[in-house]
Amino acid sequence: MIPVILSCYPEPDISDVPHIEFRELKFIPGSSFDSLVLSFYFEDGNGDVGLFSTETLPPFHPFDYVVDAEDNLVTLRSNSTPPFRLVTPGTLEEKFLSDTDIRNPYNCEDYAILDLGGVDTFFIKKNEYHYNLHLDFFRKINGVYQEIDLESVFGTTSCGITYDGRIPVFDEETVKDQRPLRGTITYPITSSGFPFIFGNDEFKIEFYIYDFDLNKSNVTSTPDLTLLGITK
Repeated sequence: MIPVILSCYPEPDISDVPHIEFRELKFIPGSSFDSLVLSFYFEDGNGDVGLFSTETLPPFHPFDYVVDAEDNLVTLRSNSTPPFRLVTPGTLEEKFLSDTDIRNPYNCEDYAILDLGGVDTFFIKKNEYHYNLHLDFFRKINGVYQEIDLESVFGTTSCGITYDGRIPVFDEETVKDQRPLRGTITYPITSSGFPFIFGNDEFKIEFYIYDFDLNKSNVTSTPDLTLLGITK
């Protein structure tokens, strides 16, 4: 759930490419889980920010499969012969991936455990457009920001957890009429590990959104923050 304050404007005075601006980040400790609550302003000239929960077919599918030279799905331990290609689920669309075997050891980014007539660990490539809100986390270590992969910071036990999100459709009439849309989105990010991950160090979050036409917004960022400084 993403609460939002909206305004619609009849005049087409803003770009169809979404624009976003940081507003606030606050840290709310909880008994079981803590929350980082991100608020940001957005505007879009034709109002097509948002996805329905049912929109999981291409181009909004979660990932592409990887197939080998014999058109077999590639798994973590399969005896697969390159070249490798990407196949979009439910389509005949294929894209070249690699002339060599580029499989890494098991990790959250490159594999998915699926039951496709039998449970296995499939080699995949995640689809950038499945989520329309993307966040990257950075922690300042010895004065230099380093990106932190929160999906794997606790090892592979946290695979399947993502901090990206799917902004919902706010107003179907606005989308249908292609009217400009402005508003403030508040996005809660929950975890029990924020104090362990960030400690007393400074950190920041960079983020961006896509609209329905796959236009990418500007990338914006929070300022340098600490958990103590934003605790509510």
